[in-house]
Amino acid sequence: QHNQKGRPEPLQGIYLPGWVFDLSGQIPWSGLAYNSGRRMWTPVSGEEPILADNVAVPASERIAGPLEEALEETDFAALLPYDPSYLSDWPAETYQRAMSNAALVARQRVYAQARQRVEHNVLHRLKDVKTTSTGIAIDSFQLVLVPLWISAVAADGKQHRLVVSGASGRVYADRPLAEASGLLGWLLQEG
Repeated sequence: QHNQKGRPEPLQGIYLPGWVFDLSGQIPWSGLAYNSGRRMWTPVSGEEPILADNVAVPASERIAGPLEEALEETDFAALLPYDPSYLSDWPAETYQRAMSNAALVARQRVYAQARQRVEHNVLHRLKDVKTTSTGIAIDSFQLVLVPLWISAVAADGKQHRLVVSGASGRVYADRPLAEASGLLGWLLQEG
């Protein structure tokens, strides 16, 4: 299954940064609805409410895909307040994505989800639907450090990244999860 010629890198503990946002507001929408009594299209409008908590955006370019997955599944209520002693044995990467850029990503995600809800709820009855994201506001934000174990191994002629959440123990990888779990077992045996 795995290329036994490749030696795994040792698991390395590291804190990687992520931005977490709470957003609220409304998405105004407008369109045209067919009025069968008058046999014409008439303008209609409405608003889609927004209340999105803990929208996580990686603040690091390192292992962006697995970090994003780990951030999305983080229990933010269980996070501990910052304490410098946590960093005594593990390195921590500083953020590479500015908060303002991460806020734009968070707004785009929330807007896309709300637009999908509008399309699902009203688009089948309307045409020329228009929406805008101007009603979305960021209520709060925080920078969090996500504890991760990172490794890599050469398998099948490629270098595969493996990430283990230090909070949940969940495995993230650039391979399908079933293979990643086997790869983790192999790493622990070989390492």
